[in-house]
Amino acid sequence: MNERVDYVICAICGFHAAALSGHLISHNMTTDEYRTNYNKPTACEIYKEKMSSLVCGEKNPGYNHNGKLSPFSKKFKYHEEEKRNSVIMTAKKTRKSNPQNDPTKIEYYLDKNYSYENAEKELAKRQRTFSLDICIEKFGEKEGHKRWLARQEKWNTNFKKTNFSKISQKLFWEISEKLPSLENIYFAELDDNKEKDITGKNHEYRTVFEKLILPDFLDNSQKKIIEFDGVYWHGVTGRGNKTREEIRENILEKGGYKILHINENDYKKQPEEIVEKCLNFLTK
Repeated sequence: MNERVDYVICAICGFHAAALSGHLISHNMTTDEYRTNYNKPTACEIYKEKMSSLVCGEKNPGYNHNGKLSPFSKKFKYHEEEKRNSVIMTAKKTRKSNPQNDPTKIEYYLDKNYSYENAEKELAKRQRTFSLDICIEKFGEKEGHKRWLARQEKWNTNFKKTNFSKISQKLFWEISEKLPSLENIYFAELDDNKEKDITGKNHEYRTVFEKLILPDFLDNSQKKIIEFDGVYWHGVTGRGNKTREEIRENILEKGGYKILHINENDYKKQPEEIVEKCLNFLTK
């Protein structure tokens, strides 16, 4: 028998099993927490194949309903508009509170015992069902690019993005307090009225080139950007995509933007010096 193929071993206590989801309760830990802390699978390959076979093809609970049980289908059996809308809202709330059931969320793949790296790859495959290449192939270079950018803007407008750190906003507010005007300044917690928004909504400025980019901190009058490189996404063991970041930066530089990178650890060690460095970058 082979580890990971026939069984997995608990990194905490050495327990052997086909799957650890039930066992981890004894450690007061979820499968997501275990994978994050130990970067190990919570189920062996044979177990995952077996579980997948139970719901594939005609065994899938939704295989034979032909749309009549889906409120998003024209064949939905509830024709009353009020009841239909009620079911749709319930479905949306359920998906939001259970991201592990939504294939457009990374939690969906992590719950199926993918490593974080493989979960990101599977999510990327799912997201490429509406990629720039597909749009260009279907609608041509100009119209395809236009439609793809429109969809990117729609996604960023409709879905509240909270993928920014509190510590980055702390730095940006410290910088802002020393600036003469915030008229052309943009960052996540600075709303359209140039007041502090702590609801979690992201107010980063949307720059549109061949792709949509949201700089961390932007002085749009001078075309200067401060990028806050957090430890989690930009550290040695971070989850960031370095290739994607390089492409992003090249696009901004070609657009005439100057960029200053600030490392999270540097800011924690020398906050006053980092604030001064940012101010020098913005004012000179």
